Amino acid sequence: MVINCRYYIFRDYIDGIQRKEPGGMDGFTKSYETFGIHVKPDGSVTWREWCPRATELRVFGDFSKCSWYILYYT
Repeated sequence: MVINCRYYIFRDYIDGIQRKEPGGMDGFTKSYETFGIHVKPDGSVTWREWCPRATELRVFGDFSKCSWYILYYT
């Protein structure tokens, strides 16, 4: 009985991806091509994140001298 419930939840999740994601499951599994950090052939960098409920997003590292206050997006 428990396995049937888990399978139902799993199928509901998969069906939701098929209905809501552009390209269905195939598009969902290729999201790494769009999201994350990508260095282009000309040396420029593109960074995309999916954070629908975030109130802000901060990036820090060597490029910002590890400061929390230099690069943040709201």
